[in-house]
Amino acid sequence: MSIRIGDAAAELGIASSALRYYEEIDLAAPTARGTNGYRAYDDAAMARLRFIVNAKGLGIPLDEIRLLADAYAREDCADVTHSVAEAVARQLAATRRRIEQLEALASELEAALRKLVVAPA
Repeated sequence: MSIRIGDAAAELGIASSALRYYEEIDLAAPTARGTNGYRAYDDAAMARLRFIVNAKGLGIPLDEIRLLADAYAREDCADVTHSVAEAVARQLAATRRRIEQLEALASELEAALRKLVVAPA
C-alpha cells in the first residue's frame, strides 16, 4: 500500500514541505512518483519517516538522525540503541535545565503577582 505526500504528512503530524526537505537532503525518499509527479510512500518508507519524526521529537539533530536511520535500516540495533540512549540522555539533561529555568521564572512571576495584588489601585 502507498499513500500520497499530503496523507503521509498528515499521518506523521508534519508538513508536506518537511517530507520534501527530507527528500532534498537524502534523508528519506518517496517509494515512487506517479505519472502526475505526486510522491508516494509505502509502509517501509513510512516506517523510516516515523523513526525520523520520533527522533527529531527527541531533539536529535538531523545529521545524527541520518546515522541512526541508516543503522535502523541495516537492523544494526547495537549502534542504534547506544546512539539513541546518548541522544535521549542529552535531551533529558536539556529538559531538566529547562524545567529549572521555568521554575525560576515561575518564582519570579509569583513574587511579582504578590506585589501587584497588595499594591494600591
